[in-house]
Amino acid sequence: MYCSGSKETNLYNRLFYKGDHDAALWNHGLNLINLVALSRALHAKPLFLTAAILVGLQTATYVFCDAYGVSLVWSGLTGMLFHRLCMQKQMKWHLLLAILLNSATLVYYSYHAPAVTTFAHLGGVAVGFGLSFVLPYKNT
Repeated sequence: MYCSGSKETNLYNRLFYKGDHDAALWNHGLNLINLVALSRALHAKPLFLTAAILVGLQTATYVFCDAYGVSLVWSGLTGMLFHRLCMQKQMKWHLLLAILLNSATLVYYSYHAPAVTTFAHLGGVAVGFGLSFVLPYKNT
């Protein structure tokens, strides 16, 4: 997610990083990887509800911050993955792989994006981590 002063407000530009197809592919790919990894731990309804909450948070940044991208969604899902790994001690390869990819992306954006983007990503991780406390996980 980037906060910008641009007036490019159509949905395509918001979702696809204003034509930066590499960033769009990477960020949407992270969402897919995270959802697949979490689908092994969550029932469909809580996972869908969580994704809807995170999409709502991302949409709010479109409206109030003139932001673009989908990185608050994968950041929130990263928080859920961290909860699964740290609090529930679930050391499974699909969770570790997803966390590794998300962590590398957080480091990349913290170096290459404005500070407000890094704070937004960390806020997304915190929201996802917090949401994990109220979600019913499968017994694995």
